Amino acid sequence: MRLTTILIAVLLVAGGDGRRAIGDRTAGPLPRETALPDDQALKRACLGDDPTQCPTYRAALESMCERGDAEGCGRLASLVAEGIGGPTDLVRARALATDACAKGSLFGCSNLVVLAKNGEGGPRDLQEAYRAGLIACKGMDTPVGCRNLSSVLHKEDFVLGEPERRAALTLACSGFAVRSCDTLGDYLADLYIEGQLPEEAYPLLRGVSLRLCQFGRRAACSNLGHLVRNGIGGARDDELVERAYRRACHLGDAPSCVAGQAPRDAHIRTWPQLIAATDGGDHLDRLNELENAWSVCSSEPDDDREVHVEITLAPDRAPVLRAEGAQPIIECFQTRFPWRDGAPAALPAELTLHVEYRLNTPEDP
Repeated sequence: MRLTTILIAVLLVAGGDGRRAIGDRTAGPLPRETALPDDQALKRACLGDDPTQCPTYRAALESMCERGDAEGCGRLASLVAEGIGGPTDLVRARALATDACAKGSLFGCSNLVVLAKNGEGGPRDLQEAYRAGLIACKGMDTPVGCRNLSSVLHKEDFVLGEPERRAALTLACSGFAVRSCDTLGDYLADLYIEGQLPEEAYPLLRGVSLRLCQFGRRAACSNLGHLVRNGIGGARDDELVERAYRRACHLGDAPSCVAGQAPRDAHIRTWPQLIAATDGGDHLDRLNELENAWSVCSSEPDDDREVHVEITLAPDRAPVLRAEGAQPIIECFQTRFPWRDGAPAALPAELTLHVEYRLNTPEDP
């Protein structure tokens, strides 16, 4: 379940699931995602709550593809692969994705990752999936390309040497692929603890710790506090130290609690996880404020409900809040939303945050 605004791109997703400085996602010569000249309302209807519109949407993409539009072919590949709006044809879907990717379609590359990784419509080819994943992750403005790349990097039979593997994990992490951030963070932290992490990698460790902290990893929050307090990987910042330890405390790390704070109830396994932010920046303060509302709205020991929230904040304007998920939690959250009367102070420009609230978290890509 996702917000409609997140799901409007037609993509094959590989499954399951800081700062941009931790990875270079420059698109190079490839174009960024662009709006297609098809009916956006029709697309939203097909992928939202009116599947009767899918045949018409698929026909529109077929027409675009026949005219030589690579992006239309790239998007069509997922509909053909999944049988949306027409019959399933994995062989054709693979051919569409392969050709579209070769012609610069980011959606085609992202879809090719899944098809090649799973051996659908042709031979299983992890190297092909990896190459397509690099292109999609570097170029796309949505996290799905990087998450599909991440799914390849974590295949047991996919072999990639160093430093290529670290670079690929860094790239995927920069695109909000949670599992790649976890893998990269553990790898760097282990080297640091063993005294084997080169000093030039300290900023990367600090950046990954920040991103993981925003994903809701309490150990990363505690690690971030330690790194920043000691000026490791960047300048000392007392405010960031306090925010990192406060979030670690909220997430249940008792040693990080100070000044009368107490860790949240042990049964709450995850708190607001920042899935994407339009500026790629540090939003620990905002996550801490959102946690206060969440802690009131969901406190049952066996609660496995989830909510996806999109928050648009802008200076001198009331926030826009959209949510999907467990309705009782949404209604509660709306009454306790911390910025009901305006955006947070010192917000320099418009910002959109995608946040997930989940108690029982599945494995992320």
